[in-house]
Amino acid sequence: MRRYIDGAHFHHNVSVNERFGFIRYGFQEHRNISNVIVSNNVFYSSEPDMQMFMNFGELREPIDTSFIDNIFIFAAGGASWGSEPTPERGNVFENNIIIGLDELGDYGVAVDPQFSDPGEGGTRIDMTAKERLSGYKLCRGSPLIGGGREGDNVAVADFWGEKITSVNIGAYGGAGVDCESQSKAAR
Repeated sequence: MRRYIDGAHFHHNVSVNERFGFIRYGFQEHRNISNVIVSNNVFYSSEPDMQMFMNFGELREPIDTSFIDNIFIFAAGGASWGSEPTPERGNVFENNIIIGLDELGDYGVAVDPQFSDPGEGGTRIDMTAKERLSGYKLCRGSPLIGGGREGDNVAVADFWGEKITSVNIGAYGGAGVDCESQSKAAR
């Protein structure tokens, strides 16, 4: 028996190196999902030719979901929507950063988020070692710090379990990390 969702909030997550697409859900003939919010997440992949919303084989469409304050990076480029999150299907797609998508449309902007060290955490990460994903924190001076929408997220801690002190776009909720000293230490 298929269970349906009403009022779920997926926030402050980091998804790294998905192979085919970032999001897969929805069913063409069923609309028993409502009031879902996907906010303050980071989706990053270095795989080529991905889809934002995976739409292989059985037709799947994003429905009745708000996507707000997320960062989507297709580092290898050549990505497509797969299925667009249209308002006609009850979707809201606002204040998101999207890089590497061939046809951005009106759904987001392509701005460098200024991550501290993206792509360096590797794969097969034990989630008790979240510091391996600290490269997805924002550097001081990132245009995404303070760029999130007020009131869209009631979380008190970000992905790393740190207290949220700034309304940002993405999974990091702080005032920015010192990326200059990090890059000097790496030399």
